[in-house]
Parts: sequence; structure tokens; C-alpha cells
Amino acid sequence: MLSTGQYAVITTPTIPMSKTPTHLTSQHTPDETTNNTPSSAETTEEATTDETVCPECGGEVLADKTHGERICETCGLVVDEDGIDRGPEWRAFSHQERQDRSRVGSPTTNLQHDKGLSTNISWQNKDARGQSLSSKQRAKMQRLRKWNERFRTQNSRQRAQKQANNEIQRMGSALGIPKDAQETAAMLYERASEAETVIGRSIEGVATACLYGAARMHGTPRPLDQLVPVSRVERLHIARCFTQLKQDLNLSFEPVNPKEYVPQIINDIPSTLPARAEKIARELSEAAFHSTVGSGKKPTVVAGAAIYAASLIIGKKITQREVADAADITAVSIRNLYQELIGLRDDHENKTDSSTSSTLTTQRSKPTETSKEPASKPTESNSSTNASQPNANTSSESLECPECGDSDFKNKRGRNIHISRVHGSEQIPTSEENTNTASNVNFDHELACPKCGRYDFEGKNGRNKHIGIMHGSEHIPDEN
Repeated sequence: MLSTGQYAVITTPTIPMSKTPTHLTSQHTPDETTNNTPSSAETTEEATTDETVCPECGGEVLADKTHGERICETCGLVVDEDGIDRGPEWRAFSHQERQDRSRVGSPTTNLQHDKGLSTNISWQNKDARGQSLSSKQRAKMQRLRKWNERFRTQNSRQRAQKQANNEIQRMGSALGIPKDAQETAAMLYERASEAETVIGRSIEGVATACLYGAARMHGTPRPLDQLVPVSRVERLHIARCFTQLKQDLNLSFEPVNPKEYVPQIINDIPSTLPARAEKIARELSEAAFHSTVGSGKKPTVVAGAAIYAASLIIGKKITQREVADAADITAVSIRNLYQELIGLRDDHENKTDSSTSSTLTTQRSKPTETSKEPASKPTESNSSTNASQPNANTSSESLECPECGDSDFKNKRGRNIHISRVHGSEQIPTSEENTNTASNVNFDHELACPKCGRYDFEGKNGRNKHIGIMHGSEHIPDEN
């Protein structure tokens, strides 16, 4: 048994070499020996193949790190067990325990000019036991901190990179930009510094341009108007730095899709909108982005108009001023655009309805297999069916919309509602419709419609809505 501090010396016995006769030794040349011996790359490849292939069925072998086993995915054979756990030997159940028991440093990051590999001296004047240092020790630690900061940056480029990284972190935290986008911005600034883009330009301007481009790369764009207050640089200078950055680094950015601004604007609106409004707003923004409606307009304007149009569609009333303040635009821009977005949605729905109705018409007009049978003499039932067929065609023709030709309606009332809502024209019911609803006609009733005499409504609001939709006129106020 060895005590602490002692080492065991292991001696290996020497094995005498057997004296092989000369005439039994191999007569191969070095070249032949090299050719017959497999290379190290081939040996490694074979070993890797053996580890990932099941020796029983040839299936793929998966590693179960929880139980330390390697199991075949196909047949379930346990190829290897009692694997080595390369993780820590301790367990932690909270973040604080994980931080206390960890014996490694933080991962490398681009947000520090030295990738986070240097040493930092704490600003707290306390020792390892938490006791305060004496005045002599505090002065000594202050001198050490000063020289440590001087040694961390060895030239002017590293000092500029350090300042730019601090600016990127400050602006990113103020705007809520993710950490990965901030690291991308720091990497862009480092590349711009190597390409000498920073020469003749302010560090803050180039750092802001890098952050703006990185946010667009990661799908979380921020308009320049939001970057100006936190960057302390003029908007024109940021735009010029961004243009020069794209040229020097050969970067290409796609146009910003307005739907990416929708969640940001909705979060800034004081009124609460349901998730359905956000979904409709994203659909409208996407439709405007791929059409001529959104061409030449700022993405925030299109997103704000889409949000206001979505609120009107779902019946949730918000003011244009609320959306304009949240999107940092004017209410006039929303007022001039939201109607076009609603028109885009109506056109899309009309195309969908027309394609559906044409598909149904095609399916109905397809000949069935029974039509291939020889025609028989018409019986009385067939003749009666044929006699009633023209009336059905006449009724289907009478249900066609005169504007778009759509005929997929249950009755004429549905057709009239479609004409009034989609095409905005008046369609007064014909005498045939009044005849069909003769049982519900009574001009002397309290809720009677003055146009057609119908009175089966749920209150006066229902009657007024019927007059506006069916007859295209305003409701008549009560005598009282």
C-alpha cells in the first residue's frame, strides 16, 4: 500500500530476442513491405466503420449516453456497454451550483477583442475569504488592474475593436437584439477593420452599421430610425457606413420583408390584439411584399397598414394613431395603404372561390362509367326527369354573379350578399325572390322591410342590416 506522495516504479522484464537463422528471415524489400502493410488512414476508416455498423445484421449503431451503451437501431443488439462518461463527475441542480462546481472558464466569444481568453481582475477589493484588503493591498491591486488593461490591448486596432464591441453590446441590449446577432456584428467589425473600412470613419458609425446588418442577417431587423437615438450618430452617417461596408466586404442583403416588423409593432401598441390579428397582418404583409402594392414603400409602413387592416377584419377597433406611434410612421401613410391591402385579400379570396367552383363544376361534368352503357328507350320516369332538367339549369344560371361569373351560391340571397360585399354594387331582389318568401312578407309588421316586406329579423339592427346589404340603401329611422 502506497502512502500519499509516493510513486510506484514499474519495471518491464526484458524479453530476449530469438536468434532467427539468416536463411529464414524475410527477403522482402522495403518497398514490398510497405505495399503489403495497410496504411493508417485505411485502418482508421475500417475501425470507424466497425464502430457504426452492427456486426449481427449490418444496421446502424446508435450511442445511448444515458446508460453508456451502443445499441443497434435495427435488431436491438447491445454492441458495447459500460462506456466512458466524459462529462463532469459532479451533479448540479441549479445554476448557482453549476457555476460554483464548474472548473472551466466561459466559452470564447466574438464580443471581446481577445475572444475572452485573457484574465480579468475583479474590481472588488476582497480576498478569497471575502475579507476586505488593507490599504496597501488595495493600492497594489489597483496598479495590477491598470497594467492588466494595458497589456490586454497591444495596438490601436485592438483598442478600437474593444471600444466597438462595447458599443455593440450597449446598443444590442437597448434594442433587444439577440446575442448571436451581436456576435455576428462584432465579427463584421473585425473584418471591416482588416479591410480598412474604419479609416476615416467613426467607430460608433461603423459599429452601428455592423449591428444593423447583423440584425437583418438573423431575421430580426431594426429600422435605422430606431438605431439613431441609441447610437449617438446621425442617420446619414450610418447609411453611408453601411453602404461602404457592403462594398468592402462584398455583402448582399435581400429586401426586408414587412412581416418581420409585425411582431415588434404589435408589442408596442397599447391595445391588446389577439393572435389571429397578427396572423392576418403577416399574411397581408407577405402579399404586399410579393405584389406591386408594397413596392417603393417602407417596410414599417406596410407592416403598420397590415396591422390596422387586420384589426378591421377581425372587428377589433384600434386607432390609426396608435399603430403609427408604435411603428414610428405617420397616420396618413396607414390611411392611404390599408384599403389596398384589404383589396388584395379580397382578390385572393375571390380567386380561391372561383378556382374551387370551377373544380366542382369540372367534377360534376365528368362522364360516369354508367354512361358507356347503350342508351335504352326513355321511360316515363326518365322523361319526367328530363322535363325537370331545364328548370334546374335555369335556376343555376340565375344564380351567377354578373360581375365575376361565380355561381357557387345556395340561393339568390347569398348571391346578392356576395355582390354587395365583394363588388360594392346594388342588387335588389327580383319578384321571384319575393314570391319565394311570400310567407315572411307583411308590410304592416313592426320589423317589416319597406322594400320587400320581410319581417323575420332579430330586432331592428337586423332589419337595417338587411336593407343595407340587400337593397343597397340606408336604413329608415323609426317614427318615434
